[in-house]
Amino acid sequence: TFTDEDIRQAFNNFDLDKNGYIGAHELRHLLVFMGEHVTDEEVDGMIAMLDMNGDGQVSLKEF
Repeated sequence: TFTDEDIRQAFNNFDLDKNGYIGAHELRHLLVFMGEHVTDEEVDGMIAMLDMNGDGQVSLKEF
């Protein structure tokens, strides 16, 4: 199991601009850095799965 601190640290690793949200551009950047080949549609779908309020980005609470 993950602790709240584990989750917060993982979120902070994805939140490249440190604005408190993970956007599609940040997720895409990290996936490409890790060697994943993803389309814009795939990244948008990943964001949409977590984005509960429909603002196009993922907050720590949604994460």
